[in-house]
Amino acid sequence: MKKCLKFAAVMCCTLLTVLFASCEEDVLDNPVNPGTVKPYISFHTGSLYEELGTLELMRANVSQDGDFVITDSVLVYNSEGTLVTKSGVESNAFEKKTLELSGIPAGTYTLILWQSAYNKSSGLKAWIVEDEASLSSVSISIPSACFGYRWALGYATTTVTIDDKTEAVEMTPKSLGCIMDVTIENLTDDLGYECVAMVGGQAYKGMYLDPSRQEDRWIPYGNYLDVPFRIYPDSDGKGKFFTFLTGDDLKLELRGDKEGGHDKLSKCPPKKLTAGGIYTVYFDVARSSWQPPFIGSAEDFTAWKAERDAGLVVLDPCLNWGCSISDVEAYVHQKPWWMDEEGELSPEDNLWSRVFKVANSLTEQYVFDTEDGQRLLYAFCWSYDPAVPVEMAYKLVRQQGYVYAGKYVTADGNAAYDIFFSADNEMEVLIASFKKGVWSIAYQPTDPEDLKYVVNAVDLGLSVKWR
Repeated sequence: MKKCLKFAAVMCCTLLTVLFASCEEDVLDNPVNPGTVKPYISFHTGSLYEELGTLELMRANVSQDGDFVITDSVLVYNSEGTLVTKSGVESNAFEKKTLELSGIPAGTYTLILWQSAYNKSSGLKAWIVEDEASLSSVSISIPSACFGYRWALGYATTTVTIDDKTEAVEMTPKSLGCIMDVTIENLTDDLGYECVAMVGGQAYKGMYLDPSRQEDRWIPYGNYLDVPFRIYPDSDGKGKFFTFLTGDDLKLELRGDKEGGHDKLSKCPPKKLTAGGIYTVYFDVARSSWQPPFIGSAEDFTAWKAERDAGLVVLDPCLNWGCSISDVEAYVHQKPWWMDEEGELSPEDNLWSRVFKVANSLTEQYVFDTEDGQRLLYAFCWSYDPAVPVEMAYKLVRQQGYVYAGKYVTADGNAAYDIFFSADNEMEVLIASFKKGVWSIAYQPTDPEDLKYVVNAVDLGLSVKWR
């Protein structure tokens, strides 16, 4: 908060460059010829918030708090890239606006429109326009990376030739970031977290407004981690956040911040976040050991939540027998919940295995025939959380279509497993439970030799002669 207040004071000075219609007319360093044409720029104040799915929230927010206002600002540059004039409007109504750009000589101009909002009484604004005298240098900077949906940033640009026939130019501000609709469940005081935060590997803190450089962004603090949002224990665990983070390869991580450091709760594979996107983020702190967060569309979340509420463990291993380690890596890395590798290929009983961490207490282990990871033979899923009973494993494999066949007892009699078979009898699954809450599910192609060791067999009606 202190940083925000300090920044507000600096921003008040910097943003003197922006003229709003409700303020006195600006006196520019570049006088223009009187009596020239008067083009108009039209735009709709609500289009940005409609794009981000927050229009009704903004309407309610502005109507309840008249101190919160929307700002639209236009910068006009001539063919040499020099600022000719600027204008703007403040509003608490989401409707079509028109700005008159008077006294501009005939010629070709680049128009830049940017839109945001601010608190009028405090003067707190989320964005700074810098170096506006030249199109090649004008930029917008972000004092903080953590914004509620009200601080969304819109941008539009066009080139227009002004002559005696020019009447109006339509511009529609589009979002330069995306919205994260966040729900964090079971964030209780006893966990000791000041908040749950999401951090990302890219810290975009500003960008150039020149349309030819619009994708140029910068990271001012080297490896600084950007924070799209924070959820606090005294809240209801919900919030909508605007983030400037967009791109095809964003590495996002959830952490629990506390005094003296933080706990890593979960991380996601590289995500693609697009400007104007609306993303659902869901995380249950109480299930962090085996249930990773969800980040995706609201439609996909509905199906994901249905599985979660059914009590299913999030396990879906690669079962493409005979494939290579590179095939397994590609399969695992596209999962929305993959966390990390656990080492490299390692020898095990004349075979080679590789382990992938898919949640804090879940791993997938893949066993290959060769040292270079060729010919996948088996897949094992391991759970290490005593709070997740082995009954969850039985529920999962039945949901996957496997049918219980009896007890599988090893030839030496030292181990026993519950064995399941797929409907076509091509796949077998073995479930084992160990001490201290550890259990495993082994998937493999059906081995006819294993059928000799099934006791208490169940008649499945398959073309298999059971012992």
